[in-house]
Amino acid sequence: MLLLLIDDQGEVWRGESRKLRDAFDSPFSGGEFIEYAIKNLGFVAVNVYGSSCQIRLRPKFLGDLTREALRRWLKDRRVERVVLSHFDSGWIDELIVPQALDMRLDALSPAQAARTDDFLLRSLPMEHAPRMVVDKTQVVVSDIMRSWPTLLREYDTSNLLRLLRVAFNEQFVIVQRPSGGDRVLFSEFGDQMYWRYDTWRECAIGAPISEQPDRAYGRWINESYKVAMGSAKPSYEAVDAILQWPDIGRARRRYRRILFPFQENQSGQLLFCGSVDDTNVDLRISPPRA
Repeated sequence: MLLLLIDDQGEVWRGESRKLRDAFDSPFSGGEFIEYAIKNLGFVAVNVYGSSCQIRLRPKFLGDLTREALRRWLKDRRVERVVLSHFDSGWIDELIVPQALDMRLDALSPAQAARTDDFLLRSLPMEHAPRMVVDKTQVVVSDIMRSWPTLLREYDTSNLLRLLRVAFNEQFVIVQRPSGGDRVLFSEFGDQMYWRYDTWRECAIGAPISEQPDRAYGRWINESYKVAMGSAKPSYEAVDAILQWPDIGRARRRYRRILFPFQENQSGQLLFCGSVDDTNVDLRISPPRA
C-alpha cells in the first residue's frame, strides 16, 4: 500500500506523515494526524492498492492547487476504480470510475454549486451574425451558417477550417470528441485565445476542455459544446460569464460565439467555436416589470 498526502499548495508527500507532523508540530500520530490534516487543513490523502485507490478529502476545504495536483497524479496512473471518501458531518464513501471524479467533486463543492448564475447564455438570430473579412473579401457569416450542410458535403474539413480560422482572426477554439468516447478535448487554439496563460495553453492541447483555469467555467463550456455537437446546424449565441482567473480573481467576460459542428467520422467529431468580444452583451439586466 502506498500513502500520498497532497497539501494546500499542491505538494505531494509520499508516505511522509511523520515529516508533516513535525512540520506542523502536531501532537497527533499516524492516522489521527492524517484525519486531522484532511478535516482541518485541506489536505487530500490517497491510499493506493494496485489498480485501485481511496481518496479522502473534505470538499469544503479543497483548494484549486490541491485539486490540480490530485488530477495530475491520477492522470499519470492506470487507476481503474476510486473509492471517494468525503467528509461533511461524517464520512461518506462512494465507488466511482476515475473519469467521473471531476464531475463528482464539482457537485460536492459549495463554491461550484454557488456559481450557477455566473454563466449565462442566450441564442441570437442568425441574421445578426457578424460580417468578417477573408482575403480582402467581406464574408457574411450568416450565409456560411445557412449553407453549412451544403458546405460540409462539397468541401473537405481542412478547407473549411482554414476559412473559419481566418474569418475569426485567431479568436477561436477547435475541439474534438474521439469516436466512441464522451470526453471533449482541446484540438487547437487561435493565438488570441487564453493569451494570458501561455504555459497552460502549451499543456492544454489534447486535454479535456473542462480543465480550464476556471474549472467551473470549463465544466459549463464542456456541456454546452456537447449540446452543439449533437446538432446538425451551427448556433449563434451571446455569453455573459463571470470567470475566476488565477491571477486577477473574478472578472466578467462578454462575447458572442458561433459554433460550427462538423460531421462525425472514424476518428470522431470536430467543433469549431469562433468568438467576438462584445461589451454590449448584458444578460444580467432584469426584464422590465409589466
